[in-house]
Amino acid sequence: RLDCVSALVKGMYRAVKSADNTALFGVSPQGSIENNYDLMYADVKKWCSVAGYVDYIAPQVYYGFNNSGQPFEKCVERWQELVRGTKIKLVPGLSVYKIGSKDSWAGAGENEWLEDKEIIRRQIEFCKTQPSFGGVILYSFDYLFSKDFVTPRISDEIAAFKPYLIT
Repeated sequence: RLDCVSALVKGMYRAVKSADNTALFGVSPQGSIENNYDLMYADVKKWCSVAGYVDYIAPQVYYGFNNSGQPFEKCVERWQELVRGTKIKLVPGLSVYKIGSKDSWAGAGENEWLEDKEIIRRQIEFCKTQPSFGGVILYSFDYLFSKDFVTPRISDEIAAFKPYLIT
């Protein structure tokens, strides 16, 4: 299964490059490297170490700093290690949708998104310190732009991190 998924990713990479060699191709796997390999059959270690799979990797690092199982900084650092020494850019996905809510999967950090302020800004600041930093992806569109989802708390958070995106 790992080889089949890797062949698919490699084939997609080749198809994109054959259509436009300047286009960038990347994958957005879940944040847990082990879960990608063991449960999703996504060999992200191979994709990040062998040329011809991805130009960037955008792991869904939807964790807070105090997450018991996947602390944000350690998770991003592990992804950085996968791309170290390559031309692959690291573009972490960040979870705007968690702002102002309880994270029941976070263990001791379950209230972090409720209580802490400017989490996304602090995450962007940390990501920018990584040698392979290629930007961030904010998930999801609704929580950034839809009046049905954007709460006053999310608006405050957006105001705090917006200057970090325009640099």
